[in-house]
Amino acid sequence: MAKITDENSAREWLRTQPHQVQVWIAARAALRAVPSLYRAPEVVFDRLTLVNFRTLIISSAAALVSAEDMKELKDLADFSVHISSKFLTPPSLHVVSSLNRLVNYTARSIVSPKVSTDIVAESALSMGYIDFGSPVFDGDLSALNVLRTPGAAAAYAAVNSDAQTPGQGWPPLWPDGTSEPKELRALWPKLRDRLLQDEPTWGFWVEWYEALLKGNPPQSLLNLTIAIAKQMTVGDWEAGPKHVAQRIGEIKARLVSDLLPQAEDLQKSETTGLYDVVTVAIIPEDMLRRIVDQTRFALDTAMRGNSGLNDFDVAARYIRHACEVCPEDTNTVEQHFTMAAKSLRRGLETGKFDIDSGVPELAESLERHALQLRADHPDVGQAWTTRAAQRLREIGPEVADQAYVATKEYAQTTEGRLRQETDLDAETLASNESPEVKAEALKRSGERAAKQSLKEKIVRGVDAVDKSATVKGSKAGLTAYSLVDILWKLLG
Repeated sequence: MAKITDENSAREWLRTQPHQVQVWIAARAALRAVPSLYRAPEVVFDRLTLVNFRTLIISSAAALVSAEDMKELKDLADFSVHISSKFLTPPSLHVVSSLNRLVNYTARSIVSPKVSTDIVAESALSMGYIDFGSPVFDGDLSALNVLRTPGAAAAYAAVNSDAQTPGQGWPPLWPDGTSEPKELRALWPKLRDRLLQDEPTWGFWVEWYEALLKGNPPQSLLNLTIAIAKQMTVGDWEAGPKHVAQRIGEIKARLVSDLLPQAEDLQKSETTGLYDVVTVAIIPEDMLRRIVDQTRFALDTAMRGNSGLNDFDVAARYIRHACEVCPEDTNTVEQHFTMAAKSLRRGLETGKFDIDSGVPELAESLERHALQLRADHPDVGQAWTTRAAQRLREIGPEVADQAYVATKEYAQTTEGRLRQETDLDAETLASNESPEVKAEALKRSGERAAKQSLKEKIVRGVDAVDKSATVKGSKAGLTAYSLVDILWKLLG
């Protein structure tokens, strides 16, 4: 049975643990110190907070995935180490400097197991500095003295609690209601209020942190954590917190659209800038044959020239197997296309495949076909619909009221049949209909909003020269995101 009470006992125990457990312990230790960001000066607050959140979401994702999948995050963590080590805070702000070092160590722990043993001691230092209770400290601030504080003792106690069931699930960051240091407990509401002054920019981070703080976060949030860590580029993070918030909205919309697909498409009017729904006629037997034929052609096209893709790549093998060995097995085709698309996206990110070749188009085609199979083919669609409906059955009256308002706002960006059906869904959400009926209404409009927000991302780029179109697109994107956010909260 582990017994962690100080730096030495923590080091000894961590040295005996697998790398994955070390990363799990490190991520949780660093997350406990997040409230100290409240003491960051205004001039560096946004940048410092984003740098730390970026590293923490990567380390949290690494703690949640398998040891094999964690390899994908090592390069991202390595770059985060580089960024956070360049960010210097005033020496007088010991608590903020300690947090920055702690987050840096957390990222380094993903790259190298040896670093994990430094995490617990730095976490204890962070808690100790918080215990002094003021942004600029006087008196004896030697590490030895700081580690004698109740805050430091609480940090070791929390790690000791984690060590009893290491790497199992995600329990609350603090093992019980009394173990969190008093000063730290007072700082989080202040930091939350400071962040929510700009809720569109920081709202996700508050929701994300509070879910990890309380423990047992919904699977949908864990999936989003992993997706953000893997899909956000260096350029996204460097563009600042507002751009990051927009990208998170797009990633969330993609996950919702993948989870609740429908056999239809949306089309934007060039004159009004509003969206309408377009039915996609499907005959399952013909559809599967057509998808397989199109994919064979797309694969052959991508493999011509110097794309970097060949028959030995995992993605190509998945596609060949689906198209040649089991082209009539719908579920296998959908699963193999999904895995191949992910493999291609990873290859494009790392530079393995040429971005100017046919590989991006192949990946997009695979994603579209897999989504279509999940939505349209009875063998696949039934399973997804049943799962989604079950998640939405317990919709509460407050959420229904919020959904009604968001659906009415979303309706303003639509026209024709889509407007009529969105208005009908809003009326259903405001009615005395059963939770099952309300769930289906929210599912339909929410998925359409997710699909529209993804299309709007493309439209913004195409219409950049048309200011009026850009304004309309902005409104369409924002209103769609608000409805997606409500639906997202119900997909735990």
